[in-house]
Amino acid sequence: MFLVTANRGLVILTLVLISSSLVSKAQDSLRIMNATRIHEKIKLDGRLDDPVWQKVDSFEGYFYQITPDNGAKSAYKSKVMLSYDNRAIYIGALLFDPDPKTIPSELGQRDDLDLNVDVFSVIVDPLNKGLNGFSYIVTAAGVQADAIVTAQDFDTDWNAVWNSEVSITPEGWVVEMEIPFSAIRFPNSENQVWGINFYRSSTRLNEQATWNFINQENDGFLNQSGRLLGLKDIKPPLRLSFLPYLSVGGEYNGVTNSFARSIAGGMDMKLGISESFTLDMSLVPDFSQVQSDNVVLNLSPFEVRYDENRPFFTEGVELFSKGDIFYSRRVGQVRGNVDSDDLLPTEEIVEYPASSQLINATKLSGRNAHGTGLGVFNAITANAYAVIENNEDVNQQRNYLLDPVTNSNVVVVDQNLKNNSYVGLINTSVIRVGDARDANVTLGDFRLRDKSNTWSLSGSQGISQIFTVDNNNKINTTGFQSRLNFSKVSGKFQFRIGGRIESDEWDINDLGFMRRNNRILYSGRISYNIYKPFSVFNEMFSNIRFEYEQLYKPNTYVGVSIRGNYNTQFKNFYETGMGFNINPFDNYDYYEPREPGRYIKTSGNYNFYVYLGSDGRKKLTVSGHTGMWHRPEDNAKVYFGGLSPSYRINNRLNIDYNLNINIGVGTKGYVTKEYDNQDNLTNIIFGNRFQNTVINTIGLKYTFTNKMGLNFRLRHYWSWVEYDKFYDLQDDGTLSASNYSDLDENGYPLHNTTFNAFNIDMVYSWQVAPGSFFTAVWKNQIYANADFAQKEFFDNLTNTFHENSTNWLTLKLVYYIDIAYFRKKDS
Repeated sequence: MFLVTANRGLVILTLVLISSSLVSKAQDSLRIMNATRIHEKIKLDGRLDDPVWQKVDSFEGYFYQITPDNGAKSAYKSKVMLSYDNRAIYIGALLFDPDPKTIPSELGQRDDLDLNVDVFSVIVDPLNKGLNGFSYIVTAAGVQADAIVTAQDFDTDWNAVWNSEVSITPEGWVVEMEIPFSAIRFPNSENQVWGINFYRSSTRLNEQATWNFINQENDGFLNQSGRLLGLKDIKPPLRLSFLPYLSVGGEYNGVTNSFARSIAGGMDMKLGISESFTLDMSLVPDFSQVQSDNVVLNLSPFEVRYDENRPFFTEGVELFSKGDIFYSRRVGQVRGNVDSDDLLPTEEIVEYPASSQLINATKLSGRNAHGTGLGVFNAITANAYAVIENNEDVNQQRNYLLDPVTNSNVVVVDQNLKNNSYVGLINTSVIRVGDARDANVTLGDFRLRDKSNTWSLSGSQGISQIFTVDNNNKINTTGFQSRLNFSKVSGKFQFRIGGRIESDEWDINDLGFMRRNNRILYSGRISYNIYKPFSVFNEMFSNIRFEYEQLYKPNTYVGVSIRGNYNTQFKNFYETGMGFNINPFDNYDYYEPREPGRYIKTSGNYNFYVYLGSDGRKKLTVSGHTGMWHRPEDNAKVYFGGLSPSYRINNRLNIDYNLNINIGVGTKGYVTKEYDNQDNLTNIIFGNRFQNTVINTIGLKYTFTNKMGLNFRLRHYWSWVEYDKFYDLQDDGTLSASNYSDLDENGYPLHNTTFNAFNIDMVYSWQVAPGSFFTAVWKNQIYANADFAQKEFFDNLTNTFHENSTNWLTLKLVYYIDIAYFRKKDS
């Protein structure tokens, strides 16, 4: 037995040494490409038959695999060429394939990369610092995408205007790209040295590869780029473009049985105020075609965080994400409420705005040749009013000011340092007209790494200030946050240890998102990853994390958690994973009681899950997960699971379905509070809760051409809650039987509920010209509440459809105007 084990260990050791040698060899070979200046015009047709392509420097050979065999040479050869003139860079690529007829070519709309299709892209880092770059992507079906690439992110919400053509040939597939200098931010210097890499995915092989080697054991992507030399005497052009829009629409509100028409116009503008910085302005923006939120029934003490879908707030905002203290959904969000003391007995609220009107928004962002990044964001929103009506006279209405005119600001200064390091400072401020609440948050953060990009020290320090007025007295409430982490970020074995402190008055929620503060958190993480194939596996990832939490004030224990997960991909490209979370000791929750200083004590608990996904190259793909949370002391349980099949009917039509189920049995949660006649708190009531949630989502995509498509999305969210026991929360955090009656005057339970959210979003999009789009959007919405638990799915669905719905239909044309088209083009 020992000999067998020893021999196996020797084989594994030999394989590790061989793979290490291959990786080391690949890593040492920094690839260089020379750009060739041209004077002839290139006809962009995806053919590479222009004479100029025979004169330029080229690379022909094998890329290095990222996956499945990191560092090995790619299965197929590639030929890449690059040239330039005074206006643009031009890239030609012949991507060899022994069986061109089988190259996956699923169509999709712009920026849709979740497709069964081969992909080619170029990634440029004009500052050659390894921290900020641009990616221009094209698929074998001719679909374009682009992204801003940073050390931490790949932001496909950024859009540029450039041209590309592709074709399938007997040798493989061909790409021609024309990327105007107006679509790239680069320094104004005579001789340019850019970081550059080329990326290719061969979907049939599930292979991703790059021209210059990307070692997955090293943190970062841009910092492992090759070099582009030979760019000389190019000048950053005047970057000035306009995006005027015209929008018409109609809304039918089934609740009020009313119909409203709308017509709107506005404009976005982009101005390159230097070679490095761009000013974006949006005048009277229109967000009527934004996708519906995934609304949920929230029984927790914390706010639900919804994704930002408004284009102006998602594009080119990588700088503003520094420090994670800016949440753009706050811009236009109504914070105020109607004070019940301001209502007459005969009055009621008949209209409450979902958001306040955005008057204008401005962004200034960029990074200069010295690696200094600057971001300035400003937005102004108008007064937001609720409408109050007198029941005795429906013609008597008045406006109630919820939020005054509000100015929101973000300023970021960020400096790139050597070795993929940086220091930065970010400030957010909210100024409201009058004596309304104002806020200011300032945070500095840093990351320092050694020359080998192995060791990392990162941290931040922030201060928040809230300014309010009470009886003409100005009040300044100040809080702070501190964070420090030390990490090993390269190699198969990595770790992180650190901690953070957030004071009880740390508050970023005026322009950021924070679920909770008043805590001290110590954490550690160990991971071990294998990036090269072995045995039946392609790759394997595993980690385990530890957290210890206590309150900042009073300094007292909250809880301990241990969690981990494991994910792997097999050589047949199936994927599987599992994870767990253990709270081994009693925990003290200071948030669920909704009363300062009070807490609920819960015993140790655990959860686990397993995941399985099929080969994504097939027409039919299926992924699923299942798991369970359990607290043994009171046998509280939550069962959860999901199933996600997707079927690609052909290269134009794809249907996917997603089902998620969550079943809670005997969980405990906050219900209400009881007060005496003097309005003193007497009891905090908790309940024994049963909750079922089912989410069905259906998506359909039909693409007519690579510039025209139709997307359909239907989501139905159904959740019911039922209580069978009630408890009084004791001062020591335990629960005792309560005499609380949850019945109303008619004998019906007060707290049982059912919530349904039914949404349809159907979008037709047509790219009528470069950067210009016509879109038609139909949205249907039903939100329904019931004061009892509707437990039968189909009965519930029928009842939901009987509720009144709201429908919107909007047509919008956005046209891109580039001032460069009206200027003489030098070539």
